[in-house]
Amino acid sequence: MRMGREPSGRVMVHDDETRRFAERIVKQMERDAARPEVRRARAGRRNGKTCGKCGRALAPGETVWMMQLYLPGAHCDECSSEDRQRLKSYFYARYCEPEARPCQGCARPVHRRWRRRRRHTFCSEHCREVYYARQRRERRPRRRFARVCPACQKQFTPRRDDMVACSRACRQRLYRRRVTLRKHLSEA
Repeated sequence: MRMGREPSGRVMVHDDETRRFAERIVKQMERDAARPEVRRARAGRRNGKTCGKCGRALAPGETVWMMQLYLPGAHCDECSSEDRQRLKSYFYARYCEPEARPCQGCARPVHRRWRRRRRHTFCSEHCREVYYARQRRERRPRRRFARVCPACQKQFTPRRDDMVACSRACRQRLYRRRVTLRKHLSEA
């Protein structure tokens, strides 16, 4: 759903409850647009190439700290110094990961806030998307080997993974067989 404002200043949504919700979201977005630290944090969370706190460009192999609650995103070593001081306290020593784990997307070392076991570690949303796209590509088998058409018994190479028949005519022939079979089974 696309949200925006009418010339009168009202948010363009049809439902009243949705309108109130959309107005809160638009106000929050307008407030956040005025705060540069929030913009930097969002950029750091999205791409992982900039620090979410100071906006400095991060080197490809530089260690990233994902520790802040109020400004989530990738932070550089200088901006996360207070977090590293907190790591020495009892709470952080017990609940935080002391060692960096490599990002699954770009192999950059990442320190995370919680010691909770997650399956994968990422430095940004971009790396997460890249990793899962790669996983889907590797899991998806190519089933485009030669098949035998069940309608005409000829061998063919499918153009798509889910092709069953060799042509439109054979596909129609199979459909008609299924329909008549169902009709005979329902009558019996």
